[in-house]
Amino acid sequence: MTDKNGRLIRGGSNTQFYLYAVCDLATKMIKVAEDRDFIETPDKLGMDKYHEKKHAYIELISYDKLIVDAEKRNKVLFEKLGI
Repeated sequence: MTDKNGRLIRGGSNTQFYLYAVCDLATKMIKVAEDRDFIETPDKLGMDKYHEKKHAYIELISYDKLIVDAEKRNKVLFEKLGI
């Protein structure tokens, strides 16, 4: 794997990866994810799984979930900034 400048990204055998795919969770996408052992998140707005062999947590989320979660995380900051 390389970064945007083509430099090699190094990781050890125990390096953990967190991968997020922002996509529409339409019926076809849900079926593909379920066929690959993804499970629905508790809030029912995404799907996730842990890939043991690759040491990777993978989450599929909708754009709407991305916005809602960001607003929740940054609520106090937004209030202080008056936005």
